[in-house]
Amino acid sequence: MNGEDTPADFSQYEVTIGPFKTGEEVSIETIVNASGKQLTDGAQVVNPEQEDIILEYTSNGLVEPVVSLELEHDEDEIREVADEQMNKEMKESAREDFEENLEDNAKMFVENYIYSLEAMYLFEDINEVEEYIEEGSGVYNSLSNNISSGTFDGMYIHSVSTSNYSKDGNVITLTANSKREYDALNEPASFSTVYTIEYDPETLTLTIVDFEDI
Repeated sequence: MNGEDTPADFSQYEVTIGPFKTGEEVSIETIVNASGKQLTDGAQVVNPEQEDIILEYTSNGLVEPVVSLELEHDEDEIREVADEQMNKEMKESAREDFEENLEDNAKMFVENYIYSLEAMYLFEDINEVEEYIEEGSGVYNSLSNNISSGTFDGMYIHSVSTSNYSKDGNVITLTANSKREYDALNEPASFSTVYTIEYDPETLTLTIVDFEDI
């Protein structure tokens, strides 16, 4: 009010502030705290004259002269701010849960990738592993070349396990062990592959950026 903070209880439909002198110009604006963010409406100037004044009974039975003024905030904006805060809190909670189990999530991610790798060779379709790698990356190109060469036709992968998990910043490495059979092999072979994975804490996603058979 006139640039100074004046506490008011807006839990009620109507709020009484004052008193003011007749003919005294008063600038009033409201500030609403929505999920920690302050929203301010445009200031309204009140200069009550005698004809603007009405008499109202107060809760204690007295009659007081008052001037009515309606101040509104954009309900959609308030709701939007509240939704943003709720989404932020939900996202932070999801991140905490994901990172608390990051090792298990990374191991499951690689195991699922390996079984999708089997489907990729079976159907000769790189899209079977698109959710695990980045299109156009070195990993993507290497797998595309493997499909084109036909080296791993008839691929069957089983007995998958993971070990040697480590994390440095947002880079994860782990080793995947598996048994593989395909047309070019005379008998099943054991494979150990070190995978390098990038973790994005904003989207809570994992991406395979490199692999090496050892």
